Amino acid sequence: MKHAKSIIGLGILFALWGCQSPSTKHDDQRDSIAVPEKGYSQMGKVNTVQHQGMKIVGKKDTVSFDLAKPGCVKISLMVPKDSGNIRINQLLMPNGEMDGPFGKVFEDSLHRVGTYKIIIAESLMQENPYAGTYIVKIETEDGL
Repeated sequence: MKHAKSIIGLGILFALWGCQSPSTKHDDQRDSIAVPEKGYSQMGKVNTVQHQGMKIVGKKDTVSFDLAKPGCVKISLMVPKDSGNIRINQLLMPNGEMDGPFGKVFEDSLHRVGTYKIIIAESLMQENPYAGTYIVKIETEDGL
């Protein structure tokens, strides 16, 4: 019986882990452009958008997405090999506020409805800037 309670407790912990508040910001390094599995708690409908881009050294790229209702978001930046300096530099909110820098994965709850902009660039504090293809995967989940 004690073992069953432990398993149930772990199940609840994993269910709550998917979309946390206040902030769950992670660096996730990938060796390939394989699309990661979603890690949400299944509270609402998950919407997925992918953008493929070509990064040029010294230039910033901007990717936009719309959020119709408050919810959880997971943004993943993937490159063929993690051999260069590229990251989610900033997230521009619909009200003009900015947050960042982040690594290759950003996961958080977003409470404002509207258009968000993701700025992809290199860190000016590191060497070896990345040039080449990348994919930005944006997963949003309604349900806050």
